[in-house]
Amino acid sequence: MDPPPGAEGVLPLLAPMLAVIGPPPGPKTEAEYAYETLWNGARVITHVPGDGGLRLLSQAGRDVTAQYPELDVLASLLPGPEAVLDGEIVALDDVGRPSVERLQQRMSLHQPEAITHALEELPVQLMLYL
Repeated sequence: MDPPPGAEGVLPLLAPMLAVIGPPPGPKTEAEYAYETLWNGARVITHVPGDGGLRLLSQAGRDVTAQYPELDVLASLLPGPEAVLDGEIVALDDVGRPSVERLQQRMSLHQPEAITHALEELPVQLMLYL
């Protein structure tokens, strides 16, 4: 994915780095591998350009920033001027486990009023891959 023409100073558009299935590593090579938790969430690339803003792009490259306004706080939490983060948006159930059902309910909302109402009923979190 490339930034739009004339978008100077815009962070590059990247695709999420997805896990792949393969044979388990042996003892001599296991330090060369990374492991990823299965969150059953919505994979996003988060662009924090350093101007106080934030942009969330779905795995398909669609801008989903407006659907998750509670994640805007990330821009103020990062110490550097620019960042690109890879993670999954999750909605937790009443005991703190990721809930596919709750996330699907939240993902189906597109009207600003419905999203604002859902901030309390169906809050989301961003689990980052480091």
